[in-house]
Amino acid sequence: MFEAEDLLSLFFFARLVEFGLSASAAGNLACDMGRQARAETAAPADRIMLVRGTLGTAFFPSMIKDAQGAVIRNYDPEHESKGLGYPGLGRVLFTVDFYVSHVREMIADAIARERSILGEDD
Repeated sequence: MFEAEDLLSLFFFARLVEFGLSASAAGNLACDMGRQARAETAAPADRIMLVRGTLGTAFFPSMIKDAQGAVIRNYDPEHESKGLGYPGLGRVLFTVDFYVSHVREMIADAIARERSILGEDD
């Protein structure tokens, strides 16, 4: 049985394969995105961004909780114009946004629909 959070990675895996990525590449991206989405500090994030720079690639949650529990913005698309950078990535070439909040809502709705048909115990 899958947990709802497991379905998040599976959903994006399927969409990446539909987009034309190989199962191996789609699986790697979906699992890496899922690990970021599950991080306790990433809980407030509405999306997880894959950021590809001239020197590397990394995932960033859009919002994070800092050490004091305050929610802060973690990615700014205008970062270069503000003199901010992402160490180890170089200049940003492109980003891919995984809208985890939307997909979590879709998954929750689908689970609720199935439970209404099958019942809680099944």
